[in-house]
Amino acid sequence: MALLIGLALQMVLRPDSRRAVSELPWSAVLLTSAIMVYVGVLERTGTLKAIAEHLGGIDNTLLAVLAVSYIAAVFATVEPRRSPCSAWSSHWPPRCCRIPTRHASPCC
Repeated sequence: MALLIGLALQMVLRPDSRRAVSELPWSAVLLTSAIMVYVGVLERTGTLKAIAEHLGGIDNTLLAVLAVSYIAAVFATVEPRRSPCSAWSSHWPPRCCRIPTRHASPCC
């Protein structure tokens, strides 16, 4: 149903697709894609299953919640906050992550 409504709005309003793509927050798209790949690798290697089996053996609920919190903190430190280059520059977007031009300066 939502797809039909979206299709009807697309046909009635006819937004400019170039403008929509240019205003897309690409950092969020890349971060979401990276997280999906990361979770896929964890799942394929069996890491998520192993973690679930270990957490399933904990009888104390509070201890299980603490263990999940520690695991989430470890995984959160592996993922970059905004981009891999954000640690190298204090300004967003960093020079090394911008689209290169003829006169682009080298990364930091």
